Amino acid sequence: MKPTYSKEPSVVAQEFNEFFTSVGLNVVEKAREYITIYDLPPFTEHLNTTNAGESLTFFCEPVSCETIGNIISAMPKNIAPGLDKITLNFIIDCLPYIIQPITDIINSSLTQGIFPKAWKIAEIIPIPKTDKVEPASNNCPISLLPILFKICERVIHQQFTNRPTINKLLSTHQNGNKQYHSTETLGLQITDDILNAMDCKDITAMILLDLSKAYDSISHSVLVAKLKSIGVSGITY
Repeated sequence: MKPTYSKEPSVVAQEFNEFFTSVGLNVVEKAREYITIYDLPPFTEHLNTTNAGESLTFFCEPVSCETIGNIISAMPKNIAPGLDKITLNFIIDCLPYIIQPITDIINSSLTQGIFPKAWKIAEIIPIPKTDKVEPASNNCPISLLPILFKICERVIHQQFTNRPTINKLLSTHQNGNKQYHSTETLGLQITDDILNAMDCKDITAMILLDLSKAYDSISHSVLVAKLKSIGVSGITY
């Protein structure tokens, strides 16, 4: 059922936009306060700098039409389109005629380090978390980016994760955003750890941490610094 609001649509849109664009910044500012209050070390102390400029150097490389075609074929057919309303099915139907231009645009982006502005524009859909759709804090924003953005994203992700040296940097305990891993593998790992502890007659305690607005509060400067520390450089950086 479509939610109803007590205010004019333009007013609701403005209020929601202001909240969604500021909530992450507020969380970051709060985190900075804690860093000062508790005299925490700078994040740079946790960066990996071992041979970062040598064996781990990473550059995005141009791809072929075949690679783009394989990526498109592997994408879920029910993936939602972005603000441009260009669906995956539409792209697939026209693929023989547009695969070369798509490949050229993506390769130009990879080699020049410039991402198309139109691909950065997302349609934000507020999903109510409770029966009370107002205020904005009771909603979860879902960002719908263009299909072409997602194709380019998969190209970069594929090149990045296929680097053996990059994979060595990932924790063996990481299950999110990692090939052949998911919440299921995490559940199996935790269950196994608990059962092993029980066999050894050890007491098990679990600490669960839920980061507030985790993705919204990511610091771009910290993210870029971390990428640089593992060898992402040049135009890619």
